[in-house]
Amino acid sequence: SETSKGFSAEAVQHEVIAHLDELSFILVESSEHPLAHQSAEPASAEPAHVQLARLTLSHLSTHLERRAAGYRISGSLAALEVVDCQSPAGHLGGALVRPLASELRNGGAQAAPQWMFKYVERPSDQPVDCQVELSVSSPLEVVCNVRLLLRIQGFFDVLGETEREELAELVRQQARNLGADTVDAVLARRKTTAVRVQLAAPRLVMPYDLADPQTSVLIIDMGAITLTSVVQPAPSDVRPRAATTEELASIPKREANEDEPDRLYDCYALRVHSIQVLLIPSGAPWRRPDFTAER
Repeated sequence: SETSKGFSAEAVQHEVIAHLDELSFILVESSEHPLAHQSAEPASAEPAHVQLARLTLSHLSTHLERRAAGYRISGSLAALEVVDCQSPAGHLGGALVRPLASELRNGGAQAAPQWMFKYVERPSDQPVDCQVELSVSSPLEVVCNVRLLLRIQGFFDVLGETEREELAELVRQQARNLGADTVDAVLARRKTTAVRVQLAAPRLVMPYDLADPQTSVLIIDMGAITLTSVVQPAPSDVRPRAATTEELASIPKREANEDEPDRLYDCYALRVHSIQVLLIPSGAPWRRPDFTAER
């Protein structure tokens, strides 16, 4: 399609390509924080900072294009890991999140990316405003580490009473604005998004005793999850778009009727299969690839 300036909607105006071997984020809190004294390590006499958790992204590749029609972003990620920096060696809760197939390299060669993602504004092959795709080819192993989760929650729970009240007032104002909208105004402003998500769902590991590597374990394998959007057909051949402020003001007030409820909502198809619940006795080598257990 052609834009008003004569440029193709797919013409790339700017392009950025980035490759990162490793990108890490470390969550740090003061040793004076009340939850910091729950650590098994002895308290230091000098003020210090305590590393709570580390998020590591391995082999991250991104490709950003600014097109005449909008942005297009795609990329891949080989692995995502979250570790408990305070966990002793051999502790089951040391790796809070890790790939189920933990090897990043096989015989010195980089493995295929575990994560693939794409975001496109006004794609040329679909009559929607945005396209979002995400695929995860192999599952993540998520260990239930309640102590670390509580400390992370405490780190982000920094809002005072004044900030909480201001945030609550913003939410109430947004609710009032939504209540004053007419049906036609909501439909005119609504943007359509095509979503496709394919996940090798995570495996939740709940150990009886995090400190004991040989402890009994309850594993909930979420199997595979597929989520796709059901895009409503447009009433004409014109691509749907969000209305301008002037167009919204000219829309007469009208209430919804029973013939158009589907136009007010986004519709999705969700499929979940191959869910398993495993109870692993103590001492069983459940992390070995050839291990089998009673379901």
